[in-house]
Amino acid sequence: MKINKISNLHKKIVRVLKKEPLTGYQILERIQNTSLILNVYKILDDLNKQGIIKTSTRDKMKIYSFKKK
Repeated sequence: MKINKISNLHKKIVRVLKKEPLTGYQILERIQNTSLILNVYKILDDLNKQGIIKTSTRDKMKIYSFKKK
């Protein structure tokens, strides 16, 4: 994984998701910056495309989680 070539916000989100799968809202709560809502969802999309995280659906909600090797 090329985690070292991504922004600090990318890294912060990955660290949060390494602990547990979360919804987008829960991620915003964990990083304690709800003003970044649009950036966070763009970063989640970037991380998913890079294969660093994966998405699933639980109770009609999108869940993001760290993709373990």
